[in-house]
Amino acid sequence: MASKFMDLPGEQIMTYYPDGTVKIWAITGAKDSEEAKKRYDNPYYILNQRQTAQGYNLVDLGGL
Repeated sequence: MASKFMDLPGEQIMTYYPDGTVKIWAITGAKDSEEAKKRYDNPYYILNQRQTAQGYNLVDLGGL
């Protein structure tokens, strides 16, 4: 999963592995621009976060 799902600057990536390990990746020192904050608040962005299980919505998250 790749989007802004934690209360940290920037977007995060969550990965999981066959052994059950879950890792969350975030950029240290990231800063949210005003443009990024508008994107995170966009209803389309929020809707696509809920639908990431379908797979193709990740492209939409990065393209708003």
